[in-house]
Amino acid sequence: TPAALSEVFPRFLRSNGFPVFRLHDCRHFFASYCHDVMGLSDAQIMKLGGWSTPHIMKRVYITSITDKSKEVSSAFSELLLEN
Repeated sequence: TPAALSEVFPRFLRSNGFPVFRLHDCRHFFASYCHDVMGLSDAQIMKLGGWSTPHIMKRVYITSITDKSKEVSSAFSELLLEN
């Protein structure tokens, strides 16, 4: 279940030496990365991320890539590359 995954995910990160972040943070990072780094259009990001309107996507999910986003990105990349 989503609740179980949210409970297990931080323990998984800690036990593998990664900084702890919420799984949902990946959704925020995804939108920002697609926008800032990949230069995808709003329509493309909406389709990939499952947003039905650009309002929430832009207002809530897309933020500038910051040092914190880069930290989450690095941890997530390491996680994917190891498995």
